[in-house]
Amino acid sequence: MSILSSPSMGTPLSPLSPQADATRTLILVTVALASVIGLLVTGLVGYAVIRYRDRGTGAEPLQTGGNRKVEISYTLIPLAIQFGLFILTVLAMRRAEPAVGGIAIRGRDS
Repeated sequence: MSILSSPSMGTPLSPLSPQADATRTLILVTVALASVIGLLVTGLVGYAVIRYRDRGTGAEPLQTGGNRKVEISYTLIPLAIQFGLFILTVLAMRRAEPAVGGIAIRGRDS
């Protein structure tokens, strides 16, 4: 039996310690969030491709300036997502930190 398939080692989806469980939870939340964002972006790109495809008129579309509200939201939404993932990471790190209780370390002068 291989060490990689040993049931006593656990797997990423069935952790054996509280530290590994904290990491697993963070991974699952991150993957779920990335999947939702990926599906949303894929759907919006598909919609834009179908909705605004070339209709064969040969006319160039009217070029306009930027939309400040949209540009601000393009900046703030990713920042909010990153901040949320940062908070979740900090919480997972606190859960994963092993308890120190009862260990005394003493230095010795020579």
